[in-house]
Amino acid sequence: MLDGQLVAIFGRVFGSIYLPATLHKRTMAYDGDGNPTATATDYLCKAQMDSVTENMRSAAGYTENDVSIYILAHNLPVSVSSDDEITLKGRRWSLQGPNQDPAGAYWLCRGQLA
Repeated sequence: MLDGQLVAIFGRVFGSIYLPATLHKRTMAYDGDGNPTATATDYLCKAQMDSVTENMRSAAGYTENDVSIYILAHNLPVSVSSDDEITLKGRRWSLQGPNQDPAGAYWLCRGQLA
């Protein structure tokens, strides 16, 4: 992973061209009897949408409406998981197969309309 200062520089440079988005982080809480309750916490972030990659096209569950979503890691205090959703360009997307780049600067996910 890049040194934190380099990740910050990457975030500042691309943050100006990435769009404002909201990551909806879903977590499960359990009561004393073991009953689950889903809760969501929202995190403001920067993201960009693009065409899907060939790997995404060949993945299980792919649809023609899927998109690639790049989420900047800079200033995002949580990791992205496939339990999460994101609101980007006025639409809500579920995130599939999130992968962080080797430098730790962004997450790449396949987005499906939620």
